[in-house]
Amino acid sequence: MDALLRRFRPSLKPGGLLFFDFVNRRTEWLWRMLGSHHEFNRYDPDWVRKMIFDLGYSIVEWRPTYGNSSVAKLAVHKLSELLLRQSNGYAVLIQKNED
Repeated sequence: MDALLRRFRPSLKPGGLLFFDFVNRRTEWLWRMLGSHHEFNRYDPDWVRKMIFDLGYSIVEWRPTYGNSSVAKLAVHKLSELLLRQSNGYAVLIQKNED
């Protein structure tokens, strides 16, 4: 992910926006336990936040995502967020800071 944000940085003007989403590494154990683990690249949200700031961006918006899930998976997503205070994924809008 950091390579991608590094690559786009020179193309953005200061104040330019970039949107991405990612799968949360902290919930991987839950999906393995439920037998629904897939080979996604997963990232720790704290690492993502640090990387964003270290690369000279600021966070405009950070939201949990739920995807196009079945009712059962949506329930797991919501319970995970409620009980573990973790979403399975996040959508992030960042802005390039002044150089």
